[in-house]
Amino acid sequence: MRDKIKLKILVNEAAYFLEWELPFFRDKFALVNEPAEDVVLLAFGPDVFKLSSALPALKRAAVLFPGFFFNPYHDVEARVTARKIADEFYDVIFTNPGPIEEAFKDYPNLCIHPFSIDVDKILKYRKVRTSIDSLLHVSAPSPQKDWERSAEIMELTGLKNEVFPLRSEPQGYSLKDRLRWRYNKYITRRLNPVKAFRTKIGYVDHGDVVKKYSEYDGFVHIAGEIPLKEHVDGKYTAALLEAGTTGSILFWHDTLALGNDFETIFSLPKDVNDAAREILSLRSSIDVERHSKATSQEIADRCHPRAIIETRYRSIEKLV
Repeated sequence: MRDKIKLKILVNEAAYFLEWELPFFRDKFALVNEPAEDVVLLAFGPDVFKLSSALPALKRAAVLFPGFFFNPYHDVEARVTARKIADEFYDVIFTNPGPIEEAFKDYPNLCIHPFSIDVDKILKYRKVRTSIDSLLHVSAPSPQKDWERSAEIMELTGLKNEVFPLRSEPQGYSLKDRLRWRYNKYITRRLNPVKAFRTKIGYVDHGDVVKKYSEYDGFVHIAGEIPLKEHVDGKYTAALLEAGTTGSILFWHDTLALGNDFETIFSLPKDVNDAAREILSLRSSIDVERHSKATSQEIADRCHPRAIIETRYRSIEKLV
């Protein structure tokens, strides 16, 4: 039986997204504290992509996703720079279906897998929906989210709805929020980055978000393309996938016309009136209870970190 492959994970701002993957990394790899010539180096997040290229490594891999002002889909200069780094220094690039995949589509060793979410935690809040009487939209107030469109669609349905967090006034932060953020920034991320709570104070506590999903029957994320150099969203937002894992009925628009990978996610037009009408039509025509169960099961199966780490492991194993 061969020894476990030694792996160093380099992470900074994306530490939160690594948290639920880490136990499965430990199952498959021998994690080490420092990069070395006999160690596979994994850059986890676009913010450490360039930094990792200068460190010693047996082989180099990167997990890239939208965010952290990384948008090689709309920003041609950023795409050229990222591809040059990948071609010269990396052996495999991991990403999710969506805009980063498109930007790297001719990269010779590109590995595509679903977005990873904390399935085991979120399934604790699973609630089978039996009717669609309320709608929710969750996102950060960032321009690429186009959240006003989802808000208008929900209002047009006449159903109870909410945009979360509240957008009508600036986001307030409690003393607890500020203390957690400072602890995260100055202590946790230096001693053990993968234990960091959140990367920025602008995030709402994740536990509050997951509880909010369970309060509503349907989840709406319908965004038009907003071609900004600084920002791009994934094909599916983390909030949409998390809500679906709780059993929420998902209404989504294929913003970049890249296709729908999930059988249980409803693909709607971006026109607000057409989308609202389709939600109401589906509300009265589908077996909500069956679809709620199927949505939760499909996303939990495909987005579980165990399956995603297994995919990455097989790709890295071939390199060494």
